[in-house]
Formats: sequence, structure tokens, C-alpha cells
Amino acid sequence: MWDTGATNTLISQKVVDDLGLKPYGVCLVSDNTTTEKRETFLVHLGLPTGTTALNVEAMLTLSEDYDVVIGMDIISLCDFCFTNKDNASCFSLRHPSNEKIILK
Repeated sequence: MWDTGATNTLISQKVVDDLGLKPYGVCLVSDNTTTEKRETFLVHLGLPTGTTALNVEAMLTLSEDYDVVIGMDIISLCDFCFTNKDNASCFSLRHPSNEKIILK
């Protein structure tokens, strides 16, 4: 899932187990009432553009809804666009970003 509201990329315990990943570090996750520690894992992500985002520190998610959530740490390296013309949605991605895009 691509999530522009997520600061960091997240991976599930299933991905960690399937790939035999070892913890890389720990980060703190806070909401309005609690702060907890989560393991991070160093990963290389293949993007749909055929390029790779290298050395991404992905945080373990406790949710089982998605195996991988792509956050702004990766999206901000790309030209990312979502349009909806005539009720047909289109997602576009270019990596690496190479020019400013202005929609009018």
C-alpha cells in the first residue's frame, strides 16, 4: 500500500519471517497516549519503475492488513501522482524524480 500519511515504510512480521530479516535498529512510535519501541529492518525495495530504493530502514508494523506500506521516506524520492478522470483512477510513479510537475 502507498501511504502519503505514513512518515516511514512499514513491513509486517510475515515479511520479516519469510525473508529471514534480522533487526537493524529500534525506533519509538508515539500516538496521543502511548510510546512504544519497534524494531527496524534494513531493506532494499524494488519499485514498479524497475529501479530500487536502497538501504531503507523499514519499521515493523503490528497490523496484519498489509505486508508492506510504502511511506513518505520512499515516496519523497519519486515523482508521485494520482489522478481520477472520468471516474477512472490512475497512479503514476517515476523514480528517481527528475523534474517539477505542476498540474493546472
